[in-house]
Amino acid sequence: PKALGRILSRINFGSTLNIAASLANPVLPSIGVRGVYATEMIQPVARVMKQIGYQSAVVLHGTMEGSKKGMDEASVCGITHGVRIFENDMAVFEIDSKKLGLWARNCHDLVPEGDVAIESKRFVALIRNRENGARKNAVLLNAGLIFWIAGKAADLVDGIEQATVSLESGAAFNTLEKWVRAQNTDPEKGLERLYRLVR
Repeated sequence: PKALGRILSRINFGSTLNIAASLANPVLPSIGVRGVYATEMIQPVARVMKQIGYQSAVVLHGTMEGSKKGMDEASVCGITHGVRIFENDMAVFEIDSKKLGLWARNCHDLVPEGDVAIESKRFVALIRNRENGARKNAVLLNAGLIFWIAGKAADLVDGIEQATVSLESGAAFNTLEKWVRAQNTDPEKGLERLYRLVR
């Protein structure tokens, strides 16, 4: 995996390696939300996912209004194009974040700062529900998709509502704390590092 990561990091354009590597999961999941780097990749990737056993999944590409650029996630800056896999069926869909009340006025707010320390603090601030705007909207939209596809929500709107409750109630941050405890050989040190990001 590390060698593949080094190879992929040197490829400055989307390739089938990006897709193949992300699908080569030894756990063989049957549920998934997968973004792709171009609209024309949605259908081929969805067909492959269906063939390898996904039962509930979406493959999507987000656009940016007024730009040829896009993103490999649901977009709050334009229309998101996707295919939903459900059991043996596949259905094309679109998401308009304006209609969901999650539109981002300034897409540049989503651009990373380029500094890992700053981005880490912004990530934790968001999970603590201390950040509003484009980033929060993007998280709610994409988390809402996960709730829906995982069968925890009746539809995307319900999924977004559940994601909002999780974020604003503190449940999302509590889950992050549990993850930090589980991932560190010294849980207290791990939590100490996390809490330093909160300040």
